[in-house]
Amino acid sequence: MTEAEWLTCDDALRMLPFIGRVLTDSRKVRLLACACCRAVWDDTWPQRSREAIVSAELFANGMLTESELNDFRSLACQSAQNEAVRQSRMRFTEANLVLVSRLTFAADAALKSDHIVFKVTVSYPTSSLRADEEMKAIMPPILKDIFGNPFCPVTLDPSWLTSDVRLLSTSIYADRAFDRLPILADALQDAGCDRDDVLNHLRGDGPHVLGCWALDLVLGKS
Repeated sequence: MTEAEWLTCDDALRMLPFIGRVLTDSRKVRLLACACCRAVWDDTWPQRSREAIVSAELFANGMLTESELNDFRSLACQSAQNEAVRQSRMRFTEANLVLVSRLTFAADAALKSDHIVFKVTVSYPTSSLRADEEMKAIMPPILKDIFGNPFCPVTLDPSWLTSDVRLLSTSIYADRAFDRLPILADALQDAGCDRDDVLNHLRGDGPHVLGCWALDLVLGKS
């Protein structure tokens, strides 16, 4: 994939293998899976599946042990299996198949592994993910929010890290307050940041999620 293709691509199944080849960062891959799940979960999702996503985010940020993560994943797997059994007793529609696939994906997001990309592109094309138009539509912009432009990496200038920038970035991440990213952009610009790619991304409409490349850059996360 070329830079021009990456910037205009709206096909997640083309983008994911490229990410898998050029990046091995399990934190960002895990947060990608979590963000996709958060974008589609609704009242049909069992609580344990939602908890698996939250636990995977906490683990990615070093706030949960591997043992605790595995406990949440086991519960999420059980929820997915229970839902599959329940749906099999009903009229098994495409919508029901999509739900079960998404719950399985949620459980997989809690794996201590960087092979989510492999699972999606190799294991799931024969499942409902390929037919899940909503999931396929939300993945590309989330991919670009998390991984940015792999062809044009940005290096942080330490002079940008004023007290205002540090305070804002930390609170935005902790509170998931992505609506405050434009304020962070203003603070960075005041601190001397002249990188249009950073400033424009923070001021853009998003979507923005945990793992946002520009926010991670300021926070020193990888």
